[in-house]
Amino acid sequence: MKKAVVLAGAALFAAGVMAAEPMIVKGTHELSLAGNLDRDTVALGVGYGYFIMDGLEIGADVAGSYEDMGDNSKIKLLGGDIFAQYNFKIDATVVPFVGVAGGIRYVKVEVADWDEDETAVLGEAQLGVKYFVADNVAIALYGFYDVSDKEIFTNKDEMEKYDFGARLGMNTYF
Repeated sequence: MKKAVVLAGAALFAAGVMAAEPMIVKGTHELSLAGNLDRDTVALGVGYGYFIMDGLEIGADVAGSYEDMGDNSKIKLLGGDIFAQYNFKIDATVVPFVGVAGGIRYVKVEVADWDEDETAVLGEAQLGVKYFVADNVAIALYGFYDVSDKEIFTNKDEMEKYDFGARLGMNTYF
């Protein structure tokens, strides 16, 4: 009996997922929450977007991150971006997208007894997918490549002007 209930619930959930119609049309608003998939850095961002035409979204987000490099060394980033994303409508619950963003980051580097503050300009390219679990809710997974005018990122314990990785997020549409 328990198996039948579980299977029935799974079938209803799958039918609901298959029936999702992604809300990526003109006039739709999006709220997002995302974080980096990086074991060394804690990063979180929130954003707002608006579809100016079917598939094309513009918006803004704010994000912060914290990285503890050991030996009393830390890097803190806080910043904001404006972005544009194009979502490809393919009549499925999975929607691929490409995006670009540009913004400013305030960076505080603390190494033992030395501190440094920087403000940097940043550009970002994005490539990913949104999986719509309902008409108005999606899980986003995407890769990013960031380029900055200053060395604000750590890669293998060295400061660099670039960073890349993956983000996982939850988006809601209204």
